[in-house]
Amino acid sequence: MLERGSDPIRERREQALAENNLSPVEVLVIQDLKKPLSNIIKQLRPDIEKGAYRLVLGDDASGRIPTFIVGHVCKAIYERNKIPPPQVRFIAGSSRLDEAEREKKTRMVTKQIAKIQETVSRNSPENLGKVLIVTDSIDRGGSVGILIDALRKNNWKADVATVGFTHDGREFKDELEEKWGTHIVCGANEYPPFLSRSGELSGVKKEKTSLFATPHGDDEKVRAGRALAQNIADEISNPESKI
Repeated sequence: MLERGSDPIRERREQALAENNLSPVEVLVIQDLKKPLSNIIKQLRPDIEKGAYRLVLGDDASGRIPTFIVGHVCKAIYERNKIPPPQVRFIAGSSRLDEAEREKKTRMVTKQIAKIQETVSRNSPENLGKVLIVTDSIDRGGSVGILIDALRKNNWKADVATVGFTHDGREFKDELEEKWGTHIVCGANEYPPFLSRSGELSGVKKEKTSLFATPHGDDEKVRAGRALAQNIADEISNPESKI
């Protein structure tokens, strides 16, 4: 039986961390996100504080943990400011598609965005706001570009937050901002060395032509990873945090 005043969600998180099902490298995968995601939140803070983002949209699967953290930070700040929380949704990434695959995927994503927009409209009828797309990395922008196209077809503006750019991708930032008509914020000057392993801890896997990722991996490891990610989100959202 839980003691009066206890928090069952926090207790489950602490239990998952205590069981420590993560290897040292897997812990680093998640801890390496703290600084770049803190930088992203600092850059977007004015918009977050006023509740500008009504949807946080994650680029699955490797973008799931960064989206999880950013989404929870936004929810915590919105709650402090008495603003209805943003929706958090995920769509499977779509890099390296041929032209026919890209057209099909864009149609699928466009329809899904319309459904999400209906939900946001019901919860916030007077303010559709903007969308914040969260991804782990940008190279040539193929995966995020499909999300941008689908949002445009639904007349929904977006900003993009990426943990980092690949080495070649950095040179395309200005070009992509102009092409997409959006603002791209980047958390790290160098792509975090362990971030490529984040897909293993996301708990999902993707097929590039599918709309959604599917469950995958060690459930205990995934729970421990999300518990650690939640702790990082709490630290970033804490107004007294010096991160």
